[in-house]
Amino acid sequence: VQRTELRFAPHIHGVDPLEMVEAATKGLDSDSNLILCGLYGENPKVFNTLVEIAKKNKRVVGIDIAGGPRKTDKYGLHHYADAYQEAKRCGIGRTAHVGEGRPASEIVDAILMLDLQRLGHACSLLESERALNLVRDRMIVVEACPTSNLDTGIYKSPSQHPIKRWIEKGVRVSICADNSMMSGTNTISELWSTRFFSDLRDEHIKWIKESSRLGLFWRKDYEDDDPTIAPVVF
Repeated sequence: VQRTELRFAPHIHGVDPLEMVEAATKGLDSDSNLILCGLYGENPKVFNTLVEIAKKNKRVVGIDIAGGPRKTDKYGLHHYADAYQEAKRCGIGRTAHVGEGRPASEIVDAILMLDLQRLGHACSLLESERALNLVRDRMIVVEACPTSNLDTGIYKSPSQHPIKRWIEKGVRVSICADNSMMSGTNTISELWSTRFFSDLRDEHIKWIKESSRLGLFWRKDYEDDDPTIAPVVF
């Protein structure tokens, strides 16, 4: 692991989120950055605030939607489109937890509404040819979270995770610990356990590492929509 992106929701800790992010930034080493998470169902103003914080802090390289939708939610993915477009305009990375035990239509909607560069989980990706084609055509990187998916009951066995099939279908994919504390894992452990349980060969690991490099969020002071540049920022 050469670069680290730490993600958290700074507004749920009972202090001013700007102060929380500034405090977190002070604890980063030179190879680490932050991704700020809003939660499904939250007021769009929360996401607007996170983007504004990111605009003022170059160590914040992305925004994310974490958790999962509920039937009682007042707000849905489409309510966060403005915040995500502002993030894109400012060169801030864009990802979201999607397709985690939910249909592939959510993946399609999230990509089209939020202009995502990465997808968290995306377990249902292979259920939809449209979703698969969108991910490949836009060179979107999937953040695979095998242990987390096992813990939440998406899969009954780690060998059921589709990461090998994703790779063989040309999907860019990285390994993510998702929640190190709750799942009792880290990125290195995830990489080795996934290699074992999914029967990954050296070429699969090479693909994962290259996908991770290409999907790394980073900040710059000008717009560039060329998806051939690595790391990918578009």
